Amino acid sequence: MRIKDKVVVITGGSNGIGAHLVKTLINSGAKVAFGDIDQESGKKLAEELNKEHKDSAIFVRCDVTDKNQYLNLFLEAEKTFGRIDVRTKYLLIEGTQIGIKFLKKHGGGVIINTASMSGVNPWYVAPVYSAAKSGVKTPMVKKAMKENPNFAEVIKRHGTLSINEVVNAFIHVIENDYLYADVVKVTQTNLLEVLPKMKL
Repeated sequence: MRIKDKVVVITGGSNGIGAHLVKTLINSGAKVAFGDIDQESGKKLAEELNKEHKDSAIFVRCDVTDKNQYLNLFLEAEKTFGRIDVRTKYLLIEGTQIGIKFLKKHGGGVIINTASMSGVNPWYVAPVYSAAKSGVKTPMVKKAMKENPNFAEVIKRHGTLSINEVVNAFIHVIENDYLYADVVKVTQTNLLEVLPKMKL
C-alpha cells in the first residue's frame, strides 16, 4: 500500500515515536488522525502540521484504556477524512477490534500493533524490560546505564534503536503488501526481521 493519500489513525501520537511517525506519514502524503492523553502537545503538533500541509492532521484526545474515547478517535477520523486505511500503534485488543471494523467498512487496510521485544524474548530484569519497552535512546536509558553496570552491559551488547529506525520500520510494514499477519522484529543488528509464523 502506498502511503500517499491514505488515512492513518495513530494512538500515542503527541510525543516521541508517535509524533515522529505522524510527521513522517504526513510528509509522505498521508492524512493522519492521532490521539493521545497529552492534549497540549497533540493540539500544537496538529496545528503545526496543518500550517505546512493543509488539512492533513486532526488531534483527538484519546485515553486508550477508555473504549469510548478509542472509538471516538476512529469516528472523528472517518468524519474528517471519509475513510480509514491504516491503524497503528499500541497493542490493545479492543483497539484492534475497532480498527478491523472500520477497515472492513472501507475495503480493508493495514493494522500495525506494537509491543515490547520482551513479548518475543522475555527479559526478567526490570531495567532491561524498561529499556526494551522504550526501545529508543532516551534519558531513562542513559540514566539506567550510568547507575547499573549490568544494564550498561546489556545495552553495550544489544544496543538501542533510534526513533528514525523505529518509524522506518512502520513505513516499511505499511508499504509492503507481502507482510500479512506477520511479526516484524526491529533490532539494531538485523534492522527488520520477519519472524516465522506460529503454527496454531
